[in-house]
Amino acid sequence: MAGFVANLDRAGNREPQGFAPRRLAKDPEQFGQNGDPLEPADDVDPADPRFIAANLQHWVANSVREGVLLGRTNLATMLTSLTTTSPEMGYDRVLSTLRGYELMQLHDLVTWSTKYDSVRSIVTLVLNEHFR
Repeated sequence: MAGFVANLDRAGNREPQGFAPRRLAKDPEQFGQNGDPLEPADDVDPADPRFIAANLQHWVANSVREGVLLGRTNLATMLTSLTTTSPEMGYDRVLSTLRGYELMQLHDLVTWSTKYDSVRSIVTLVLNEHFR
């Protein structure tokens, strides 16, 4: 797969080359695992738009994770239920975005907002709060 290097994290996940939102967090393993805000890494300004976007992605990822659990399914099965024509919504890429190894794109936010009301609420809240 293009764009990936052999760098592995502690869990054995391959880290893509370039910007990874989870790297902005003090505890990257927290990414997408709960609804608490991420704490910035020591060298990251909390007002940095990249960190605000990383938190948005973290909350969206957590909401998707919770939606999958509430649906009593798994990510691979849930992905087959999405009404999207985006070829980027494949399992490997989606998992990479949900774990914060890869940056979500606008089409991801639209897709998840269509699938889960909670994601639509998160996106709306964050945009209203930070970008007035």
